Amino acid sequence: MPPPLHKQGQSPGQIVLPDAQFDVQLDKLVHLLPHADRNVLAGYLRRSGQDILAVGRYLEDEKNGTIVYH
Repeated sequence: MPPPLHKQGQSPGQIVLPDAQFDVQLDKLVHLLPHADRNVLAGYLRRSGQDILAVGRYLEDEKNGTIVYH
């Protein structure tokens, strides 16, 4: 699979996944972390580009009390 691309006008810290792939991965995150806000998880997924990385980053931030809400 080719690496995700950045869309023009999007910050370099955000990775773009095809919509269907993004939705599938986001649904997995919501299932794994039902206490977390879906929009917050979507942000973690956009920034990390992979559901496994997003889970790790979210859990680390949750442990440290530094969850990113944007």
